[in-house]
Amino acid sequence: MKPSEERKENERNSLRLWLDHLSARFSGRGLYVVLGSLVLVTAGILIYRYWSISRANAYSALVLDFNFANTDKDLEEIIKSDKHVGKGPASWARLQEARLSLYPDGIAKLGSFVPEERTKAIASVEKSRKRYEEVAANDKDAALKQEAFTSLATGEECLLGTPKTENTAELRGAFDKMIEYYRKAAAIEPDSPPSKRYAAAADKKKANREEIEKFYRRLAELSTPAPKFKSGTTQFSP
Repeated sequence: MKPSEERKENERNSLRLWLDHLSARFSGRGLYVVLGSLVLVTAGILIYRYWSISRANAYSALVLDFNFANTDKDLEEIIKSDKHVGKGPASWARLQEARLSLYPDGIAKLGSFVPEERTKAIASVEKSRKRYEEVAANDKDAALKQEAFTSLATGEECLLGTPKTENTAELRGAFDKMIEYYRKAAAIEPDSPPSKRYAAAADKKKANREEIEKFYRRLAELSTPAPKFKSGTTQFSP
């Protein structure tokens, strides 16, 4: 027999011996163990896939709730709903409500000549404070926290020119609080370009504090309703 043929014969014999050994090992009780193990592993994979798909579908349903939220009431329901607590859609709803309250429903209407609209706008800006503070305190995303702090600073600055109803000599906003919010925004990833801009903004505003406060005090005076006189007299109307 040639060496190459002898080598092939030895390989066939080795394979036959290995298969015989494997068959003997897994015959009877051993075979049941192997089959049982395969069944358990297969069942585990199927259960995990079912759980993963169910979880993904449940989360998709929560996301859809947010996508179809078109009003403040819808957003409020998501924020307060037990099924959304601690989930992404609740954070998004909180942020979206804050944005709507501060910008289109707030700042955009602060200059209204209609007293009722202006009053609602002021209340909306103050409402945004609460939501942005919640985002800043609870959200782990750096970009969202930074947006919350800068928006808080923007709202605070707008309220610098808004007197309180009960005492028109006092303003609703605070200059130091505005600077604090900019500093907190700048402290998030401080070497990033946005953070450097917020730090520079805080420094610039602080350096021009007297001028800025003078401007907003004058704005507050202009927005304070003039006293009404009783018809035909020089007495103030209560």
